[in-house]
Amino acid sequence: MYENKLVFWNIGLLLPPLNVEMLKMEHPSVRRNVLIADVFYRSGAIEAWGRGIKLMILESQKNNFPDPKIRIYAGGIEMIFSKKEEIIKNVTDNVTDNRLLLILDLIKSNNKISTIEIAKILGVVRRTIARDIDILKEKGNLKRIGPDKGGYWEVF
Repeated sequence: MYENKLVFWNIGLLLPPLNVEMLKMEHPSVRRNVLIADVFYRSGAIEAWGRGIKLMILESQKNNFPDPKIRIYAGGIEMIFSKKEEIIKNVTDNVTDNRLLLILDLIKSNNKISTIEIAKILGVVRRTIARDIDILKEKGNLKRIGPDKGGYWEVF
């Protein structure tokens, strides 16, 4: 799992005559293990052989997501499901907004805390904290009184 995608990879190559393009349309099912496939079919976990990838593509389209990318990779098959652009932007915005609130809370509890200390606590680089502090200053939420050494923060 990544911030902007979900990746599935399974070892093993496609059995002939299948190829990646054939997986995206109706195709013959070539089962590696007939007994396991039969158990899944009889239990109702699958409705028919050879339709799984096509159903995943249709479900992605139905929900306005990009089609998953399928490729042969490192001795197996990889499927990559990407998020919609606006979802990625919202996640990024929410992460930044949450971090801004955490910075304000840290400064409220210690108005002499340094950007380096904040960065260590939040697990990001100092430059990220400096950029976030600039945002807080622009919004009027934060003001620095005095120099970097010996000064302190005021939260509004």
